[in-house]
Amino acid sequence: MRRAAFLLPILVVLGSSCDRSQAAATGTESAETRLEALRATPERATVAIDATRVLRPVSPLLFGMHIEWVENGNGLLEADRPVLRPEVLGLLTPLRVPAFRFPGGIHADYYDWSLGVGDSGHRGSSRNAFNGQSLAHRFGTPELLALLKATGGEALLTANYGTGSAEQASAWAKHLRSQGAPARLWEVGNEIYLSGPSANGPNGKAIYHRPEDYARDFARYRSALRSVFPDALVGAIAHLDTGAFPLAPAENRDWTRRMLKALEGPVDFLAVHNAYAPVLLDDTASFADERSRGEIYRSLYAGAAETRENLDEVEETLARLSPMNASVPIAVTEFGPLFGVSSKQDQHAIYVDQSRTLAAALYVASLLDVFLGEPRLFLACYTNPIHRWYGSLLTDTEAGLVRTPTYHLYSLYRSRFETGLLTTTVTSPTFDAPEKGIVKAHRGLPDLIARASLSGNGRRLTALLVNRSLDRSLRATVSVAGFAPRSVDCLILTAPSPASINGPGLTPTTQAGGEEIAPKPWPCAVGNPLEVDVPPNAILSFVAERQPTVKASTFPSIQ
Repeated sequence: MRRAAFLLPILVVLGSSCDRSQAAATGTESAETRLEALRATPERATVAIDATRVLRPVSPLLFGMHIEWVENGNGLLEADRPVLRPEVLGLLTPLRVPAFRFPGGIHADYYDWSLGVGDSGHRGSSRNAFNGQSLAHRFGTPELLALLKATGGEALLTANYGTGSAEQASAWAKHLRSQGAPARLWEVGNEIYLSGPSANGPNGKAIYHRPEDYARDFARYRSALRSVFPDALVGAIAHLDTGAFPLAPAENRDWTRRMLKALEGPVDFLAVHNAYAPVLLDDTASFADERSRGEIYRSLYAGAAETRENLDEVEETLARLSPMNASVPIAVTEFGPLFGVSSKQDQHAIYVDQSRTLAAALYVASLLDVFLGEPRLFLACYTNPIHRWYGSLLTDTEAGLVRTPTYHLYSLYRSRFETGLLTTTVTSPTFDAPEKGIVKAHRGLPDLIARASLSGNGRRLTALLVNRSLDRSLRATVSVAGFAPRSVDCLILTAPSPASINGPGLTPTTQAGGEEIAPKPWPCAVGNPLEVDVPPNAILSFVAERQPTVKASTFPSIQ
């Protein structure tokens, strides 16, 4: 997505918005009272888990992160010295982030890697493609490698196609090899398909290339990179507009189809950016009251269903137009909650504030549910692990470093979800969502979604249940075939309102100042079936253990 427009006004907004940070939405006590009443009379849902066989491995690369070279790596680096911030590393390390995409989204198509190496005090500067500001390359290749070493992750490197060359990408790969750094994952360009020969802005004519040229040049990039790293996986970019309105300019909407037709050689994977929502552009949507916010949140969750539909269309189009690449894997190399873009400072502050909410975490949980359900999807990078304003995993605020609800979602997945995906069938009450932003109207979407997994030795079964209802508690009956639990441990991630956030707010549209939204113990009794109440706006993680009498599977431990 065009995060340029999304992030540009933020610095201006905050001077006036931070003074309102404590003017959060009121009504915590009444919301808690309503929540308790709903728990007393829950509706019914069922979750059936088949633990008799593992469906397929869970790719750990689904839990990657997207970072940018600008602004000290979005806050990864100390502002006054060239070292990674220990407090940030201390929070990211437990998440075992498997991959970091670098050097950014749109930034990648302007990036000169050679300016970001060597002594940090003597590096070059580049113009920020979003605001024209000249920035020194403080977070470059050495800092990326330090991050990978500290966290145990690997890099997904976006080679500059917009203003770069295959030779430039090859030189970067050779430098990485000289540093003893493996560079296995690459993609060529970022969102060239959203540019156009007459388009303005960072994602515009400055980086535009015809799709036929990209298809020809991709082979050159892939050959150049694999000459340095023979096992490199090099991805081509693609985009199909299937939402309520197109993102690509009219003159360029057939870019991907033309590119796929022109491909004459193999790609190792296809990289898409089809998981941003709700993308409100006209400032007509209101967040002023609970009902209005609720409509937007329902559409936000429906955005995950549109991502699933888009992935299906991408796979069909790829098979039809490039048969030699019909079965290549898919990667979502950027995704996250993007509530909207506005030139009005107050409205834009609302969009930014909403990205920090519990609702945003529920949307990300919905996307991860989709990603886990797609056999060909092997990698996804959330935007971002840390940012000063945007509700990433960690947010730098005037009150200090804040863990967002989405941080805690990732913590649940990375500490309480195993490596063997199990078949899970859910029946649930449903909700309808109106058309909002890029999300079309949807009917009959399930309130409850769930995924389950099994450890390599077959002794630990885990599941995540997500109740996306705004006001209905669900009594879930969870039955498991082929697994007799000896003990069960449950944690809940919830809050009185989907608009709740951790840390100070920017606008009155979020509910700040309460107890931290973090996983807490939740009652669940051992049994098969197991019955557990899942409150509205909640993510439930349960871990069941059984006696070590089952023959160990050949499944590896999670990475």
